[in-house]
Amino acid sequence: MIKFQIALRSIMQKTDKPPDHRYFTRVLTHAKDKIDKLDHRYFTCVPAYRKNNFVRGETRLYNLTFLPIILGMPVIATIIFLYILLNPLLWGILLLYSIWYYYDKDTPWRGSRASKFVRNLRLWKYCGEYFDAELVKTTDLPVNRNYIFACHPHGAIGIGTILSFGTEATGLAKAFSGLKFRLVTLPVNFYFPIHREIFAFMGVIPSDAASIEYTLNIAPHGRAVAIVPGGAEEAMDSHSHNYDLTLKERKGFVKLAIRNGASLVPVYNFGENKTYHQLPNERGSFVRKVQTIIKRATGISPIVVCGAGFFNNHFGLIPRSVKITTVGGMTVENVGIKAIQIYFPKNYVSQDELEKYDGNEGKYTKGLGQDEMSFCYDNEDVNSIALTVTANLLKTYDIRPDSIGYLSVGTETLVDKSKSVKSQLMMLFDGSNTDIEGIDMKNACFGGTQALFGAIDWIKANHKTDQRFAIAVMADIAVYSSDGPRCTGGAGAIALLVGPDAPIVIEDGLRACFMRNSWDFYKPIGGIASEYPIVEGEESLNCYLSALDACYSVYKQKTNKIIKENRSLTDFHSVLFHCPFYKLVQKAFARLVFTDYVAGQINLPNEEKLEQFKDKDPSSTYSDREFASETRIASLHLLQEKVEPNMTLNRRIGNMYTPSLYAQLFTLLSRTDDVQSLNNQRVLLFSYGSGLASAMFSIFFNLNTKTQSDFEKMRSISKNAINRLDEREKHSPELYNEIMMTRQKLVERKGAGVPTASLNGISQHLFPGTYYLTKIDDKSRRSYDQVQ
Repeated sequence: MIKFQIALRSIMQKTDKPPDHRYFTRVLTHAKDKIDKLDHRYFTCVPAYRKNNFVRGETRLYNLTFLPIILGMPVIATIIFLYILLNPLLWGILLLYSIWYYYDKDTPWRGSRASKFVRNLRLWKYCGEYFDAELVKTTDLPVNRNYIFACHPHGAIGIGTILSFGTEATGLAKAFSGLKFRLVTLPVNFYFPIHREIFAFMGVIPSDAASIEYTLNIAPHGRAVAIVPGGAEEAMDSHSHNYDLTLKERKGFVKLAIRNGASLVPVYNFGENKTYHQLPNERGSFVRKVQTIIKRATGISPIVVCGAGFFNNHFGLIPRSVKITTVGGMTVENVGIKAIQIYFPKNYVSQDELEKYDGNEGKYTKGLGQDEMSFCYDNEDVNSIALTVTANLLKTYDIRPDSIGYLSVGTETLVDKSKSVKSQLMMLFDGSNTDIEGIDMKNACFGGTQALFGAIDWIKANHKTDQRFAIAVMADIAVYSSDGPRCTGGAGAIALLVGPDAPIVIEDGLRACFMRNSWDFYKPIGGIASEYPIVEGEESLNCYLSALDACYSVYKQKTNKIIKENRSLTDFHSVLFHCPFYKLVQKAFARLVFTDYVAGQINLPNEEKLEQFKDKDPSSTYSDREFASETRIASLHLLQEKVEPNMTLNRRIGNMYTPSLYAQLFTLLSRTDDVQSLNNQRVLLFSYGSGLASAMFSIFFNLNTKTQSDFEKMRSISKNAINRLDEREKHSPELYNEIMMTRQKLVERKGAGVPTASLNGISQHLFPGTYYLTKIDDKSRRSYDQVQ
């Protein structure tokens, strides 16, 4: 079996938006899987005509089919043209052709004129049979979008790509019914008379951006362009013993796909590199240096190859008859967030008033950086707020219940040790859709991120066959005892619709996790039921910072390894954090800035004061006040640019636990007036849950004609959320504490009960459309209704 040796050399340099690395991963995965499945005979040099017992005369016919290719159609076309030019009797034809050429010169740049007759010529059938060529489709492609097929490897002359996408030798039209294909080649091929006509009738177009964009935009969907990204550089690596993909400085096709809303389809031609034996030209060798000089001067790869002879001898220019299998069809989608919704209670308490009431003036506002804190009466629980936000998501975006195939909930606010919040949300689907995968995810504040990861993975595994979407819900009510850190409470819920072709895309393969056993924050079962956690304050902060350090380190390692980028904070439009309180976010961001400073990736205003910390163990700086002060001062200008503008909801609602991180995304969208300024911008996110689980990942904005409406809707929802903050009711600290006591009594109550707030007039303290708890029966079953 052939040794599968692949080198991806510098496949990602910084672009307007980096290509999805999963595109390359899938190419290689399909390649390995296909090689494992193919018969060994496909990778021998036994001619197909011998295998099929063709008679000797037919072998000559197969060999003759390659004379135009070997001699070069441009050369043959030029000879024909010169013959006409030198024969006065044929000048009439020349005149007519000149007139035709003048008026038709732009046709190749306008989609060409693919002819079924030319694409189905017997010539191509013979070529296909010579190689026993086969086109394998791995999945059906919907015809309601456009595609760019990126083919690898180039090989000596790209036989597999030509046969599969420039002709009907392998049944392209039948395999991808409904799609109209165009094959891309060098523009120079369209400057040869007659030759250009042949290519135009084959449906071949020039490889410049204008030509490709025109082809993709002739119609809103159903168009496909096949290109060979590796080009001449990859041709020089076409050796039978290895399969090298060349993509450095060749990612323009990715930009074209993003700009035109087209999906990328990786294609691999197995056996392509075996059609010819190439003169050894290892990188750095004299031969390779000469080839590189010629290629840079002419754009053509001057490879020296040896094929088969016309009379079946071992040396010649006819390609060797080896099996060529072209595998394609797995699209690379921009999977991410397509719709967002947020809910927070109508009630809040001022942190300024609360700190004075508690005798801690300045501690909650200046010390923790918080302004207000939302809270729920006893007729709201985790089920009700999850119902509210999910119902609002479905209604606001007009999402059909039967279009959802996955729904998962991240929460740590439990009202039942067995029954999930997700099961309660199924009441929104009225029994019309019971085929919805997903359950609850629990680990303190991290469950919401895991719900999102699950939704993303479900889409990637199921959307192509299921054609449905996923929802990630995160909902919590954060309350603390009166002798605990009650000022760090809050409440809220967020729902995210996940699917392909999203305006907010989660970057693939760049999830950096840090998991460890710790007892910094937990809610044990036993004794009297309670919503209040046990918190080890200092340990919890240290765990947060240690997880941050570890995640950032792994994230940077993965970006270096997978996409060949040495990213720093300056590469991100914004940085979002899990936010128990704003002061911790300031401290966390300062640590990341210091990390980049130590790595030499950023310059800071007070570097001389930071030198003393360079050689310190990171864990020794968690509680180091001098370190915190100096790094905060050094990072202040970046904090004000990338973090602080997105903290409005967090500072005015408080710690929502699982939704805390994602609330900053709403603020970011709400303050964006110049939409295009966000296009292709990246955002870094850090998620943390005590106990502990944490992750760092990144997103980018994918804004084009296909995603524009979804993005505008999300922006409108975000602006409304910010405005709704001012529609809440302010409560005194005394009333706030009374309501907390009422909540605890309901939690501790055994048997049937009715929330006090539901007895005293429900609508006063709830926004319209809010779900609320009406009663708990004698079997502890909860019932809900909705404010009209």
